[in-house]
Amino acid sequence: MWARQLYMRIQQPMDIFVANKTILQYPEAKKIIKNYNQLSKVLLSYEILYHRGWHRQVNVVATGIHSSILIRVNRDDLLLAGSTIAGTSSVVTSTSQTNPEYLVNFDPNILELIRETQCLARLGLEIPKEAAILAQREEILKKHYQDLTQLVEKNKRLREKIKQPFEALLAPKIHRLNDIIKPGLTSLTWASLTIDEFINIVRFIFFCLFS
Repeated sequence: MWARQLYMRIQQPMDIFVANKTILQYPEAKKIIKNYNQLSKVLLSYEILYHRGWHRQVNVVATGIHSSILIRVNRDDLLLAGSTIAGTSSVVTSTSQTNPEYLVNFDPNILELIRETQCLARLGLEIPKEAAILAQREEILKKHYQDLTQLVEKNKRLREKIKQPFEALLAPKIHRLNDIIKPGLTSLTWASLTIDEFINIVRFIFFCLFS
């Protein structure tokens, strides 16, 4: 936080003054001390206000951890949204209107909150429990996001390979795949402990159905 950095810059010369108390006896020193006290008070007040506001923001952003890992969208809605929904970018494109399209449903504000948590922790400021838990899960969240992104991109490529005349023949396999993916839309959230298992199952189904 810039306020803390500025405070440290003005604190260093004051430490020198305190170590040489004879300097503080000069009239000019009293003016310096007065300015120091005023600026320190402003910086401290700003830090307190920022920290309180950040605490409130944590409660909002942290709820994203309980969102489903995938969401399903309509093709028309996706086009209108410019293929951008809540910070997600990975799309499963189907070969017909009857097949669903998916997005990796991850809020990028969570990673920003983690970075802020790490910075404020180094400054010795109080960290809410929710933010601390997210910071501890940083690497696993990034891994899950990367794995799911690769998963939906592979799904996209596989579905695009299905030519329209063969869609009817492959309909049972497509429905089977959709059923396997369904927990990612409903029961699985970013706080779930079985995301790796889900990813491995979908990968296995890809191999079985489309190899």
